[in-house]
Amino acid sequence: MISIGQGKMDKAGKRKKGFTLLELVISLVISFVLLLVIYNAFFLAKTLFEMGGDVVQEQHYIRTIFAKIGDELQYASRLSNLSAEKNELEYEIFNSNVLEVESGSNDKKVEGHQIFYTTSDKSDDRGNEFIVLNKQTNVYEWWMKFGHSQMPNDDVEPRGYPVDMKDEATGKKETKVGEKTDVLEQEVGKEFLLKSIKFIPFDKEGKDMTINISGGENGFDYDMLKFAGSMRVDLEYLIAGDYGDKATPSARKKTASKSIIFISFTTNSMTTGEVVMLNSVPNLFDFFNLKKVSAVFNNANSAVFSPLMPVLH
Repeated sequence: MISIGQGKMDKAGKRKKGFTLLELVISLVISFVLLLVIYNAFFLAKTLFEMGGDVVQEQHYIRTIFAKIGDELQYASRLSNLSAEKNELEYEIFNSNVLEVESGSNDKKVEGHQIFYTTSDKSDDRGNEFIVLNKQTNVYEWWMKFGHSQMPNDDVEPRGYPVDMKDEATGKKETKVGEKTDVLEQEVGKEFLLKSIKFIPFDKEGKDMTINISGGENGFDYDMLKFAGSMRVDLEYLIAGDYGDKATPSARKKTASKSIIFISFTTNSMTTGEVVMLNSVPNLFDFFNLKKVSAVFNNANSAVFSPLMPVLH
């Protein structure tokens, strides 16, 4: 027989084993908040991982652009033209390769390059506007006469070239017109987009040559650029990854700069033949293939100079 007191205890015990509706609601809310925090933390981590990967790619693209421009621009013999917007450049390398050496006279047939950098506007499928940096290289040949001065002669047109290059018979003759190619391929799926580029010439004292001088409609010509000792390349680019609300488009615009010091050579003495020394002018007047020669000797003081090392003015 069950007493009344025992029945009340049994009912109270049964109530303690369950949950009230309020307790269920509170537990569901807490669980939802925890899930929401975990969900956001997961996608935040995923976004940061993607952004980190894009930063690595970004650094690769920047290094690639600067390397492709600087590897040749440092050997510039003649800066021919810079556009008024400073985004397009024309220059020449008089002696890129030695093609032939005449045994009797020791004259050299050399290959020169005329290089153009231009830009064109584009946009991707997400509506991001960017530019493509194009490069064109024309090739020419000319005979470099042994013992002749390779200093630029500005008395006779065209200015800025050695006398040998102006010779009607053996001077500069174009052999190939190059095709316009992209310096850096920017295609759908790549997150790096180039927004602008500027070529800024500096004189030998490190001053910006374009601050107080207007280039006009035709830009800056040889007569001004011949005093340059270095060139700074300024880039503005966009990291175009879709990071949702975690990164705004303005936060993904970045800039990068690199200074390129011109490596300069000239003849030291006409009596000793092919002797080369470092010079403070921004032109290349050597008797050697600068891209392949690892060292040059100066017979005057037995010093050794490497054309691959930058010359600090």
